[in-house]
Amino acid sequence: MGIDLQMVPDSSTIKLALKTLCRENGVERDRRAVAEIAILLTSLWQQGTHDEEELQRLAREKLAEAAAKPNGGSYDARR
Repeated sequence: MGIDLQMVPDSSTIKLALKTLCRENGVERDRRAVAEIAILLTSLWQQGTHDEEELQRLAREKLAEAAAKPNGGSYDARR
C-alpha cells in the first residue's frame, strides 16, 4: 500500500498556474479568491491534468462558467 504519486500535486506547476490566473483576474491580494483558484487547480490535477498550460486553460473555463452564472456562483471542479 503506497502513495499514488499521480495524486500528489506538483507544487511548482500549480504555483505557477495559480500566480498566472490570480494576476489575470486581479485577485492577487484576495485571499478567498486565491484559495478558491488553488483548490480548483488541485482538483484538476487530481483529475489527471498535469500540464501547466492545460491546467490554466481548464481553470479559465471553470472560472468563466462560474462568473456567467446569475448569482456569480462558484465553479464546480468535478465537471
